[in-house]
Amino acid sequence: MKILIRTALAAAAFGASPALAQAGAEPERPQFPTCAEVGALRVAVSVPPGMTQAETAARVDQAKMFREGTQVTYIPTGRLPRMLNQREFGERFDAVIDGFLRENRSVDGSMSIMLQVNADGVVEQVTPNTGNRMMDRRMDRLWREARFEPLVLGGCRARAWLQTPLTFSSEYTGDWNSMEARTTPTPR
Repeated sequence: MKILIRTALAAAAFGASPALAQAGAEPERPQFPTCAEVGALRVAVSVPPGMTQAETAARVDQAKMFREGTQVTYIPTGRLPRMLNQREFGERFDAVIDGFLRENRSVDGSMSIMLQVNADGVVEQVTPNTGNRMMDRRMDRLWREARFEPLVLGGCRARAWLQTPLTFSSEYTGDWNSMEARTTPTPR
C-alpha cells in the first residue's frame, strides 16, 4: 500500500507569511506583561467560519463565558495569531493523518476545533467535537502541541479562544491511499 498525504495548513490562517513559517524565523518583539499581572480583564475570541462578529458576541454573552466587565476583542474569521511551531506541528499533523491511512480509515468532512490559549500562547484546552472519540483524542493531543504568538491587547498579553476549521478528504484507489487535510475551506 502506498500512502500520499497532502496537508494544507495555511500559514496565512495562522497569521504568518509562508516564507516566515518555513524559515522558522522569530521576529524581535517587545515583552508585555499578562493582562492578569496588570489586573486587566481582557480576552480575545475568534469569529467562527460562517458567523458574524455580532452573532459570536451574542453567543458569548448568552453563554456568560467571561466575568462581568471583561473586555472581549473579536478576531475576524481566518485571522488567527501566528503559530510559532508551524513546521513541527505540520510534521505531527502528517503523522496523525498517516496513522489514519495505515489503519485504512476514511476521514471526510469539515469540523471546527476550539482552542483555549493562555497568555503565553500555550494551548490549554482543545474541543474538537468530531463525533468520533478516537479522532477527538488524536486532535486533542495534536493541537495541545501548537504554540501561538501571544495576543497583545491594550499593552498586555491576553488569553484567547480560537476556532479553526479543518476539512478532510480521503481517497482509496487501488493500492494508493491518500488524504488531504486543510485549515481553509474546501476549494470550490
